[in-house]
Amino acid sequence: MPSFDNLDNENSEDSLLDLLFIQDATASQGPYIAGARDSILEICYLLHGSGKLRKADGLQVGLLAYRDYPQESEEEFVTKSYGFTYDLEKMKSDLAGLNPEGGGDGPEALGQALDDALNMEEWRRDSTKVIVVITDAPPHGLEEWCDAFPNGAPEGYANPDPLELSRELSRSGIRLVILACEPALSEDYWYTTDLYKAMTDITAGAMYPLTNPRLLSAYIIGSVLGGIELRKLSRQHQEDVVHRYFVLKEPIDKIVKDLHAEMRRSQQKITTVDSGDIYKVSPEAAHNARVFATSSKLVDARRKLKRIKGMRFTPGYHASINTDSSDRDFSVLNITFKNTGSNTFKLKTYDSDNQKLLEKIIVNSFTYPMEFKLGVPYNFILECGRITKNFSRTFNSAQDIDVETIFSLS
Repeated sequence: MPSFDNLDNENSEDSLLDLLFIQDATASQGPYIAGARDSILEICYLLHGSGKLRKADGLQVGLLAYRDYPQESEEEFVTKSYGFTYDLEKMKSDLAGLNPEGGGDGPEALGQALDDALNMEEWRRDSTKVIVVITDAPPHGLEEWCDAFPNGAPEGYANPDPLELSRELSRSGIRLVILACEPALSEDYWYTTDLYKAMTDITAGAMYPLTNPRLLSAYIIGSVLGGIELRKLSRQHQEDVVHRYFVLKEPIDKIVKDLHAEMRRSQQKITTVDSGDIYKVSPEAAHNARVFATSSKLVDARRKLKRIKGMRFTPGYHASINTDSSDRDFSVLNITFKNTGSNTFKLKTYDSDNQKLLEKIIVNSFTYPMEFKLGVPYNFILECGRITKNFSRTFNSAQDIDVETIFSLS
């Protein structure tokens, strides 16, 4: 099992990263599994190109899928580990073979998946360790609606508790990042968003609302690079961290939060991700998060929880997901950017007022679907190394754009 006691000195460019995806593989997760499959090599490419990882073996990536405990029909598996690998093509193949199906009640076997992840033997001693969970459902044992196993697991199965596991992950130096598939998670469950916020806070990780599968890359890249920078800071405070953890017996989550505070005081920069504010400020949500953070197990927290009054989302986000079809703007075109050459490009998009809209890395042999308004002029900048090319487009129909061709002809 990994340990937090390895705080050796090494340069940022020599860092090691163990990145494990824990994917809810039930039927409702089809679009997100497809999104992970389409994004995984781009994510790995960007991490390799970040300058923060050792070139040869800096990135080790893994996959662990989970569904649910058997109910009326047998699940193919409760959890399924594909292990870690340095081979990105194997990771892509593993994701391609992961078919979303099953999931009977609502809650799933996330506790078992986290327990399996914690005990994987491939975690490297000297690495930054990050687990990314992609889910739209709670774990069993939270007493959310339609929980077939309100005590956590059926008879004959281990019953690992998510709060206990979060503290084990923290002690092992593993950051937990949860991508909560919205609006499904918050519309269907009372307390799960608050639980996931508490679990990620315990591990000095983060919870992000995943409102579109295309956001996967941005959230994961931002979270992982933040973890590497935080680990570098902890090395600078090695003596203090070791003394507080091993001599004073302070909780590791408190030590990590103090490191964040120290970073702010010393004005050190850490990579962050702007997830957009889709959740309204709620005293009940804040209360629930505190209850989870201070409870040993889910069973200790359940009777203290409060239901949020009204909707959990901000009015703006709530309106965006409940717009009547007659009011929607259908004048949006799907434009696919592709790269048939061997170069790697950075594509920047601006509107007619020269306001920047988006920036995207275009890797060879990949396609990138994007949405643009019908009949509206856009300006683009293509960068390849130190060379920059400009071009403009007004889209009147769906089309494919090959950036290699444009770069060669411009």
